[in-house]
Amino acid sequence: MYNNLKPREIKLYKFIRKSTLDNGYQPSIREMCTHFGYSSPNSVAEILTTLRAKGYIETTGQSRAIKFLK
Repeated sequence: MYNNLKPREIKLYKFIRKSTLDNGYQPSIREMCTHFGYSSPNSVAEILTTLRAKGYIETTGQSRAIKFLK
């Protein structure tokens, strides 16, 4: 299922899905940074951009608005 994703992309994708199922809403970029120990939100933003480009998610530009495509 994740054959074209790098390990850190898979980890973030799975975290977002699990967090969404557990809480009913997606985690914020800051929460993702904290969970993975990233010091900059750009790290998460870069992975989200890659997931979007590879067709795994879609974003609307609103906070916590991620739609899963796969």
